[in-house]
Amino acid sequence: MKKSLSITLLIFLFIGALLLNNSFLKGYRVDLTENKVYSISQGSLSVINDIEQPIELTLYFSDQATKGMTSLRNYADQVESLLKEYEVSSNGKIKLNVVDPLPFSIQEDEAASLGLTAAPVDASGSTAYFGLAGRLIDNVKTEGDGGYSRFVTNVFNDHSVF
Repeated sequence: MKKSLSITLLIFLFIGALLLNNSFLKGYRVDLTENKVYSISQGSLSVINDIEQPIELTLYFSDQATKGMTSLRNYADQVESLLKEYEVSSNGKIKLNVVDPLPFSIQEDEAASLGLTAAPVDASGSTAYFGLAGRLIDNVKTEGDGGYSRFVTNVFNDHSVF
């Protein structure tokens, strides 16, 4: 009887500890990787903290077109994870959207109109996008620009971005 009571008590204590952990340590994370792959550098945090106006980032990655390209997909996952960390650390100043620009879609047209270029991925002529577009949301909207200042980078062309 004592043994079953002890086990029951331990189970309830464990569940209680999990609930407290989820309530009080919601945003707390520990990066145990050797090279701190999932940590943001102090320099990046400083830049994020200095952001005065909200920024909307859109990561364009052709997920469907790169099914067999493991190393590229792994790199894209790392980039997306880093951008998500930026979003979490920004206290609402950075908003991240991830878009898979399928062929002949509105998203593909949008990526191309921003200046992102598609790279060939196979002999059949299939192409893929991997780039980042951002907009600084201005307080004053002018006709035609939607109130945004834009920047764009093609990850295919510039691996030093991240």
